Amino acid sequence: MRLPMESINLFQGDAPAQGQVRTYRTEFPLGGEGFHGLRMVLHNNWTTGTGTAAPVLRGGFGIVHNVLIRTSKNEEIISIPGKGLYYLNWILQKAQPVHDEIAVATAVYDAVIDIPFSHDLIARLEDLALDSGRYSMVEMQVTLGTEADLFGTPGTVTNLNATTIDLSLMRNKGCMEKTGKPLALPFVKSLPPRRLTQGFVEIESAEDLTLYGFILVCHSMDAVTGHVPCPGVPFTGCPTDYLDDITFRDNITRYCDNLQLDWFRQERRKYADTDHPDVVLAVAPGTTPDDTLRGVYPYKFIQEKSVFNGYWTGQKSLIRLEWNPVALPGSTEDPQIDTILFGMRKMRA
Repeated sequence: MRLPMESINLFQGDAPAQGQVRTYRTEFPLGGEGFHGLRMVLHNNWTTGTGTAAPVLRGGFGIVHNVLIRTSKNEEIISIPGKGLYYLNWILQKAQPVHDEIAVATAVYDAVIDIPFSHDLIARLEDLALDSGRYSMVEMQVTLGTEADLFGTPGTVTNLNATTIDLSLMRNKGCMEKTGKPLALPFVKSLPPRRLTQGFVEIESAEDLTLYGFILVCHSMDAVTGHVPCPGVPFTGCPTDYLDDITFRDNITRYCDNLQLDWFRQERRKYADTDHPDVVLAVAPGTTPDDTLRGVYPYKFIQEKSVFNGYWTGQKSLIRLEWNPVALPGSTEDPQIDTILFGMRKMRA
């Protein structure tokens, strides 16, 4: 049911402790409205000291190590780091998320992280709204990192970062009408990083899970100005086009069959103004970084704006995302692959 969208502020200036998990539960008003998404704004209040290393590109997203959202029915609908949401929102919204690049100067550096429930891939937005009237609790856990996520080596103890969070909720009253009830639950999840040489990642097969698409992000683990390689840590390193011949298949059909790098370069051209593999990846700290979608490989199963256009994972004995590497440029490194999955799950009784 189409009703006006409401955007309400849940809180401002909350200051979670760094390196810990902050849980928000009572902040969500469960009045029966349909939740369409959350907007989290991080303010990193950086005070520079001596011996500070170069800032980390997009560190305002990287300091959020994970966002987990679940309900009183033990439905886990979101589980992904802030940098993963950066890439997902770029693809869903067709625009780079707003953020201030960290610089070596005392200032406040902001990053805006949308947490999408419904989105424009579906024609009927309320299909994936979260019906707050079904629950006695909606909980969000934010795992916050430390200064090292903003600067590779923070320097002396005189350096200080205090992060505060603002949170707002997008909702409407459509769920209060029978015709406005959602069809399913939103689903967003990132998988543990894989090494390039492993060549594949296995995907969950479940009766209640339908995928709308996937995003692979390939990171070089070589040290490059503005990027910090941390093997095993999601979405760290330098995004690089090292993947080729990408296949998504199950035991029955090959849905994405040996698609090569240029196929994905054209696909991601829809979302970024430029896509040039020869641009310098990073320049001097504090200047304009590379803002292409280099190293990002998006694929959408859903093309007709219907929830039934997704890929149903049920009754499959095998589901895999497979890749082959391009020729590495004389490096002995083993790049890292991150996988983002998004779609829907059935609601629990």
